Amino acid sequence: MLNGFFIAGFPGRTYMPRKGRRIEQAELCGHHRFYAEDYARAKKLGLLVARETAQWAAIERVPGQYDFGFVRRRIHSARAQGIQLIWTLLDGGWPADIDVMRPMFVQRFTAYARAFARLLRDQEVKQPIVVPVNEIGPLSRAGGELGHCFPFLEERGLELRCQLVRAAISAVDAMREILPEIRIMHVEPLVHVSAHPFHPEDADAADAMRREQYAVFDMLAGRSWPQLGGREHHLDLIGVSHYLGSQYYYAGPRYPGRMINPQAAEWRRFSDMLAELGRRYACPLVVAATGHDGAGRAAWLRYICREAQHAASHGTAVHGICIAPIVDCPKQAFELRNSHGLWGPADEQGERAVDMWLAKELREQQRTFERLQHERIEPAAAGAARTRLNRAFDA
Repeated sequence: MLNGFFIAGFPGRTYMPRKGRRIEQAELCGHHRFYAEDYARAKKLGLLVARETAQWAAIERVPGQYDFGFVRRRIHSARAQGIQLIWTLLDGGWPADIDVMRPMFVQRFTAYARAFARLLRDQEVKQPIVVPVNEIGPLSRAGGELGHCFPFLEERGLELRCQLVRAAISAVDAMREILPEIRIMHVEPLVHVSAHPFHPEDADAADAMRREQYAVFDMLAGRSWPQLGGREHHLDLIGVSHYLGSQYYYAGPRYPGRMINPQAAEWRRFSDMLAELGRRYACPLVVAATGHDGAGRAAWLRYICREAQHAASHGTAVHGICIAPIVDCPKQAFELRNSHGLWGPADEQGERAVDMWLAKELREQQRTFERLQHERIEPAAAGAARTRLNRAFDA
């Protein structure tokens, strides 16, 4: 399914401010200019899978007309380096002439997804993996309930969530008509919410907020709101994003509370969270976005990798871990965290400084997972050989 276990997550979100021109993360971090150099750097460190975003607003400037030029160029450049791309179709913004709350939004997004699938087919992309809409839950909450980001709506979060889920389901069906072998990955945050030890009366409300993280997956699978068209086959690969701030205390129904300290009793092991998700949906799991800022970047990667190994040893397989962002990206005003990655900002020649501690930890984890993979394959191969030998003797 994936060319490698570790994935480079390149920034690609579209920010739509209340006033002024839209902001593309790929431009802010220089990836739109130096994608070829970035792919070469990724290959040098053994990162043979990358997450990319096809910015819908930049592709469909005229309704019904698609300019896939930059997508085509990145496909060719990644193929030359032997890198597999995971494409996201919608992450944060859409063409300015579309009203997300109208039925036409679903039709336009479906047509765009169908055209993208044709592009992948015509480019003969092997093992295509596509994320239709990235993190529907946070987008519908921040943009539909609280009015903090585009489309700047308030108290319409559920309505926006249903509309984005409906669009994702329609897009999946359309892409599978063009490319039956396409793999679909839906990405949502994996969080833990706990009552503060001083407020045990919040336990039920905290658990309800925690379980809300499954709402989008349940809609896609048709377990809730079946009128949206979701069925179990719409869940293929499940991707999760998880950061240090993904565990927090309950502080009311609207906003997250203070972050839970990893040393606190309320902290929950990431492997336990993965196991619960695996039992609930029985789909292949991918850590689709994770990382940390400052001096703790290497330690955080070590923690995530060890938890993934622990989950695998108890029957919950994780098929990949994506470091996101893989390159530094300037922070936007409404973001809660900085975006520091393995490589720093690009200079005029496309060179980026590397975080040596994180690079060293990444190489150590690559060796560990290669050894574990070898240990799993070797007994399986030996068992198959014994079976063939026994059959030969029986004959």
